[in-house]
Amino acid sequence: MPAGTVKTRIRRGRQLLQEKIAELAETPEQRTSTLGGFETWIRELRTWAG
Repeated sequence: MPAGTVKTRIRRGRQLLQEKIAELAETPEQRTSTLGGFETWIRELRTWAG
């Protein structure tokens, strides 16, 4: 699978996840906290993967 296809699918999946988090969060603070945790997790994965 071409790298561009992989990147597009990851970006789209991330966008859908962020939309769902925003939809399900009961408060703006919960949304911010969850999305912040998600971004931290992604950074850690990138570091781990090299």
